[in-house]
Amino acid sequence: MIVLYILLAMVFGYTIFTLFDVSTSDPGYIQKGNVTKEQHDAEDPKVTVALHTTIPLKYCYTCKITRPHRSFHCDTCGNCVSKHGNTFILIY
Repeated sequence: MIVLYILLAMVFGYTIFTLFDVSTSDPGYIQKGNVTKEQHDAEDPKVTVALHTTIPLKYCYTCKITRPHRSFHCDTCGNCVSKHGNTFILIY
């Protein structure tokens, strides 16, 4: 029975540690730029992923940047974030 209590205490401690780590770490904000939509369309930016598949990169009208693959614009903080984490919503 004591082993179970020790195991539960370790799991609880790990949960608190990861919650603190996620809430204090930088989610990967992308700096705002000054690329116009016309410049974005003229460059026709694409990224190559596995097996010669190309994906067009999106333009963020608010931040005025060409966003990298798997990034999104967060309406809560007003910045583009490089990758969406599962716990990002829990922070706010």
